[in-house]
Amino acid sequence: MKIAGEQTYAASREILWALLHDPVILPRLLPGCQFLEVTSTDQFHGTIALRIGQVIETFEGDLGLEQLAPPQGFSFHAEGQNTDGGLRCWGRISLQAEGPDSTTLVYEAEFDVDGRPAQVSSRMHRTVAQSFARRSLEALQKQVDIRTRVYTTTTERQP
Repeated sequence: MKIAGEQTYAASREILWALLHDPVILPRLLPGCQFLEVTSTDQFHGTIALRIGQVIETFEGDLGLEQLAPPQGFSFHAEGQNTDGGLRCWGRISLQAEGPDSTTLVYEAEFDVDGRPAQVSSRMHRTVAQSFARRSLEALQKQVDIRTRVYTTTTERQP
């Protein structure tokens, strides 16, 4: 099954590239990521929990970033297993400069599940994947805001 989309950020491609490849930031961009460690350059091993229908499935597996073309884009592949089945995802992320401080992130991904997680409808799988992508893009927006200092805080005024 395929999903695709895009999101524009008020940041340069270099900032987005740096955030997407920072081993400290990357787990914050993956909803449900419980653990992510670097195993080699652009290779990671970790655990992620995904709600699929009424069940939360926890997968352990690997994430690889490849075909790196800084700061234009890269391909990725992820594979995770648990006792009830498996999940595989692969795709491409492109960073398109819209100006000096504006970049559009374009993503396309395909995924496949087997075992018990595959027993829910394809519509549910699409919903889970789209939710994962949306939450990842929102998390990236928060990191961009922090990096570019475009955020607000509320403080109580002292008398």
